[in-house]
Parts: sequence; C-alpha cells; structure tokens
Amino acid sequence: MKKGKGFGGNKNVSVFIFIFLLLIGVIAFGYFTGFFGKITGLTFTKNLGVNITVGVPFIWNVMNGTATMQLAQGPLSTSREINFTVYNAVGSQFLNDSTAKINITLVGGVGEVVRNQTGDCTRYNSSTSYATYTCNMTMWWWDGPGNWNISASILDNNSNAAYNSSTTLFVGSTTAFEISPVNLTWPGMGAGSVNQTSDNDPMNLTNTGNIVAGNASGTSNVSINATNVVGETNNLFMLYANNFSVWTSTGGSPPIECDGGSAGNLSKNMFANTTSAVLPKGNYTIGDTSTGREQLWFCLRIAGYDLPSQAYSTVNMTPWTVKIY
Repeated sequence: MKKGKGFGGNKNVSVFIFIFLLLIGVIAFGYFTGFFGKITGLTFTKNLGVNITVGVPFIWNVMNGTATMQLAQGPLSTSREINFTVYNAVGSQFLNDSTAKINITLVGGVGEVVRNQTGDCTRYNSSTSYATYTCNMTMWWWDGPGNWNISASILDNNSNAAYNSSTTLFVGSTTAFEISPVNLTWPGMGAGSVNQTSDNDPMNLTNTGNIVAGNASGTSNVSINATNVVGETNNLFMLYANNFSVWTSTGGSPPIECDGGSAGNLSKNMFANTTSAVLPKGNYTIGDTSTGREQLWFCLRIAGYDLPSQAYSTVNMTPWTVKIY
C-alpha cells in the first residue's frame, strides 16, 4: 500500500501560504486604516490669529505761526518756519522724511507766485503714529501781497501720498525804493542855453518792495516834486523848476527828455507825474536795467538870459523829492 505525502510534508507550500497570508494582512490593515479614516473624517486643526493694519498717511494739521507776515525790503529775504503733523496708522517710522515738503502759491497773483520748499523740512519730533515736521520757508522782497495758500505733502515708504492745503498766509504790501545817484549835476553852460541834459543821469529807481509803481490808468505813478534851483552866491537868480523836464529814455535831436510836448515838465513844489515811468517789482540783483528798475533822464530846457555866472543848486532850498505809489 502506498503511503501518501501529508500536507505538512511540503515545506515549500507551507512557506508560500504563510507569506501569502502575511501580505493579505498588511494590505488589509493599510486599506482599512485609510478606509476608517475616510469614514470618520478625523482631522487635526489649530487656530491661527491674523492681524493686518492698512492705512495711508494723513496730514491733519498745518501750523504757520501767525497768519500775517511782512517782507523785508530788498535785497533781503524773509524766512518763516511752517510746521505740519502727519498721522500714519502703521507707524511714523514708515514715513519717508526726505519727501516732506511745502509750497506756497499766491492766490490770483501774477509773476513770481509759487515758492517750492523741497529739502528744507526736517522731522522735529515723533511718536508711535505721529510725526511733526518743521520747514523753513523763504520768501523774497518782490513776492506779491495777498493770501498765499500753503500746501504740505509727504510720502510713506510705499509711495502713498498725503496732502493738506487748508492753511493760508497773508503777506502785506511793501512800498519802497532807492534812487541813484542822489545828486543830479549839469555841465557848465551859458545864460540862455537850451536843451541841456544832465551829465550824470540816468537816475536809477530800484524797487525794493513788492508793489508795482506806475500804470497807464494813473492809479499809481512815479512823480517828482521839484523846487527852483537857486544861485549859491546871489539867491535872487534861479533856474525855475518848470524849465526842467524828465523822460524814461534819451537820444534824438533835440534829446527826447527835452521835448516839452512829450517829456514830463516839472512844477515848483508840486508832484508831477512822470506818465511814462513804470517801476516794476522783481529781482533787480540780476543786473539788467529793467527788472525791478526804472531809469529817468533829465533836461534843463532853457536857462534864463539874465542869469549871472555862479553855481546854482538846491543846497539852500528844499531838495527835489521822488515818490512812488
């Protein structure tokens, strides 16, 4: 009788079955672990706090000290400190100090009407969210009178801009001028001489204020109050004031300043308007003959035939007076 082989006698088969069952167990464990995870929806969470401050700078106050100022006469400048305070929600450290500036604009003005003060502002003090800047504003003697609007501005480090133009500054009017030379002279002449021009004119009028003198309407002018020019030895003889004339140019034959029909004739002890004269305002230090200046040429149209030989002057009389308004 044959003896059959038992199951346990085949070791290879036993090992194979063992490995196969082990693999099934591992796969089943992994599958069902994920499976139950999917069914139950088990997750792990943790709260995360988020705080964000968003804002742009805001200029909430502009301080000009006093609302009125008077300019110094030329050639001087006038300085004034103007302060402004900036609020920045994210912190004053994020303000770009180098961009702080002010400018002022003359409301309804003509000529020099804007003054930009870039680079003249520095941080004066600050706190967590606020910073105060002080700016040195410079104005010049010819800057016009009236209300000047003050504009303050600054950027933060992200180029967000803040502006404030709610404050004004009133500049008063200044009427002032200088003349040179202060003594007019004539060369020697004989009795009965005509159309004798001064040998040291023109007289230069320089506007050191911020008001224009002289206009076609006559509401402002340049005028001269003349007196007789009296003999220094014998004061009974004189050159009469109304024999002198003045004009704003020279040349021609006879010289235009001697033309009684055009040139302004002077009058004794009366202010006579030099109708062609206009004294503008401006920076006369540039050195030309028209910016902030006017020039006058003088003529003695006739010397009396009866005049004796002597010096004639205003030494013993009231000097001539030049007036602008």
